[in-house]
Amino acid sequence: MIPGRPAYWEIKEVWVFYVLAALATGLLLIGVAAHLRVWLKSAPGSRPAFSGPALRQALLHTFLGRTLFKGDRPAGFMHLLMFWGFFILLIGTTLL
Repeated sequence: MIPGRPAYWEIKEVWVFYVLAALATGLLLIGVAAHLRVWLKSAPGSRPAFSGPALRQALLHTFLGRTLFKGDRPAGFMHLLMFWGFFILLIGTTLL
């Protein structure tokens, strides 16, 4: 037996997995489009207020956990470790 983990949810026919993955991706895109439609209707001038600096701040807060360290530092550090742990697991799962 070759060491490793089963892929494709143990679905024998690989094409079934890809059909299910495409269906899930399609549902995700439909949900994002529905939310984007609501955001565009509620934004002044029919454009959301996305800007370069706002996107930069969001990414810094997401990946560096800046707001987590403003309160309880040990709790913020643990949240940051859990975030990066799950993020690395996501990358590993995606590459499999």
